[in-house]
Amino acid sequence: MGIDLKEYERLKEILDRNKQRAIKAEGALEQKMKQLKNEWGLTSVKAAEKHLKALRKEEEEAGKAYEKAFTAFQEEWGEKLDAAGS
Repeated sequence: MGIDLKEYERLKEILDRNKQRAIKAEGALEQKMKQLKNEWGLTSVKAAEKHLKALRKEEEEAGKAYEKAFTAFQEEWGEKLDAAGS
């Protein structure tokens, strides 16, 4: 008891679609890896994840430094600027 021709053709069509999707996905991955290398000099997803982690830490530290500087600015100039604006 095998499959009939109609079922075979349906399965073949599904397989062909999946092959095309896989080829498209491989092409997209290859393009993204080239972009990763060209823009950041990174050659693997693992290296990109490590770099992203470092960038996020740098962003967090910059945010803290900004908040500290802004607070100091407000403490020194806030009242003077408010008075000048009134």
